Amino acid sequence: MHDRYLKTGEAAELLGLSRRTLDRYRLTGDGPAFHKFGNSVRYRRSDIQTWADARRKTSTSDDGRRDRGARRRPHGGTPRARPGPRSEGVRAERPAE
Repeated sequence: MHDRYLKTGEAAELLGLSRRTLDRYRLTGDGPAFHKFGNSVRYRRSDIQTWADARRKTSTSDDGRRDRGARRRPHGGTPRARPGPRSEGVRAERPAE
């Protein structure tokens, strides 16, 4: 066996994360692939490296998508309306019936 299995604490240390973060990633499916042997959780070093490599970024604005031309809009993707001038205490008149 050439690929050593690591305990959660060892894997977390290798990644510079806390054990709790790695536990949470395992629960949500956001973390590296893992193996269950009875009640023991183990990570292969190569799986950790593959997972880490997939998260490599070149800038803080890099969201990982291939299409660099389309940019996401903040706040759910719709442009926010700018508030207009406020006219306090003035009511719109109703049209005559």
